[in-house]
Amino acid sequence: MTDQVAEPARVVRVEEMVKELLGEARARPLDEAGRVWLRSSLRRAVDELEDALAPELVEELRRLAEPFADPEAPSHSELLLAQAQLVGWLEGLWSGIRTTMTLKRAGMSRSEPGSALEGGGTYL
Repeated sequence: MTDQVAEPARVVRVEEMVKELLGEARARPLDEAGRVWLRSSLRRAVDELEDALAPELVEELRRLAEPFADPEAPSHSELLLAQAQLVGWLEGLWSGIRTTMTLKRAGMSRSEPGSALEGGGTYL
């Protein structure tokens, strides 16, 4: 999973920004201009992520981002749902990265001579 994300820090920054936008959008109803601006911001966030991800993940992300491509201003509820979906995807991606890194570290420590886990023992 870590080889599919070229810039993890960028992914985290975009994820945090999208979460903040979701919180703001939930806090108050948006007029048409606000919905257009939010859709544009989310489209730019997707564009930023495309530069940081492997092609397979970019394809997946593009499928999720389809609601942001419509030229019409989406309704407030459509934006909230699409944005929540994007946040969930980003959180899942980041969770996969953390899990992969943890498993790699555990594998490395087991294979190192003299490690506490050498020989199949457990470490508490």
